[in-house]
Amino acid sequence: MFKIEVGKKLEANAQEGLNISFDESGFIVVFKLSNLSDKEITGFKTGNLRIDVAFLEKIIFFVFTNTSGIGDADIPFSFNLSKVKEIAEIGENQGLAMNLILVEANNNIVKGLRHVGLNTNTSKYIKKCRMEQLDNNFDRNKYVMTINKLQRNFNSRDIKKMAGAYSSFKTE
Repeated sequence: MFKIEVGKKLEANAQEGLNISFDESGFIVVFKLSNLSDKEITGFKTGNLRIDVAFLEKIIFFVFTNTSGIGDADIPFSFNLSKVKEIAEIGENQGLAMNLILVEANNNIVKGLRHVGLNTNTSKYIKKCRMEQLDNNFDRNKYVMTINKLQRNFNSRDIKKMAGAYSSFKTE
C-alpha cells in the first residue's frame, strides 16, 4: 500500500491514461492525464459521475461519464490479472468501493481524489461477470488482442449502451 495525498507526487508507477486494479479495499482507478484545467479537476472531485459496467467477450469494461470533469472514458479490466480475485458476499444496500485518483501526467502530482461506493446491483453484476471471467487457461495475448478489437469497433459511448449495470453519483 502507498500513501496518496493531493498536491504530492503519486508514489505508484502508473502509465498515462487510465489504470485500474482491484484489492481488498475495492477498485483503484488512476486517471493520469495531461494539462488538466482547474475546471476538469473540480469537476472530477465534485461533479456528477456515472460508472457503467459492460461485459464484452469476457472482459469487464468500466465506462466513466463525468461531463463537468474528464468527460467520457472507458477501461477494460480482468480479474485474471488481479492479485485479489475474490469478492466478499454482497448484501442488500452494500456495494464495492472504488477509489478514483486524478494525476497530472506532466509531473505525476495528485490533483484529485474521489471515493465512491458502487450500488448493490452494479456490485452484484461485477461479481457475476467475475465468475464468468476467471479462467485457468487465461491467455494474456488473446486478452490484449480482444481489447484492441473491441476498442477499434466501439467507442466509450457504444460500450456504455451495452452496459449491464451502472452506478450514478449526483452532487446536486
